[in-house]
Amino acid sequence: MEYFQIEDMFGERPHPKLSLILERDSIGADGFSVHPPKRLVRLGLRNEGRGIARFPCVRFPQSLGLRPASSGLDGNGREALPQRASGYPWIIYQGGVDSVIYPDETFFVARLVQEGKGLGTTTCELGVNEQTIQNVPANRWEFSEIAFACQISCEGMETAEKKASISREEHVQPRI
Repeated sequence: MEYFQIEDMFGERPHPKLSLILERDSIGADGFSVHPPKRLVRLGLRNEGRGIARFPCVRFPQSLGLRPASSGLDGNGREALPQRASGYPWIIYQGGVDSVIYPDETFFVARLVQEGKGLGTTTCELGVNEQTIQNVPANRWEFSEIAFACQISCEGMETAEKKASISREEHVQPRI
């Protein structure tokens, strides 16, 4: 038997422990689509264990109302973990042999998009070249609360169900 196999049998090998990171990124464009505005959210994993997390995976249902951003995590259409082909109802990001998360490391996986709901028009102030313009026509948008639930896993860790949320938000976008 190999030494690492004996360590695994007796529990002496440090194990990874992944936690979910979900944070609001911005409200704006997703790639070339400027109107209507979208709420962008970053999805990540944090390894709070002492072992290296190999083959990290996060999967969540499409019914949450989030989709992968066409601009990707880096703005050029790329994500940190590849999105795997899957049928409805899952969106799956899963790493291969070269994807690891070291202990005490936060690893952002993808950027996700939430569509807003139009609330009509209003007016706002707009600052242009150190001047303030009053009563500029604007559109109001509402982004509902995100109640995110997913499954995360990696080698050496059982699949865990995790939850996070991002609160409801309103956004005013000038029509210029």
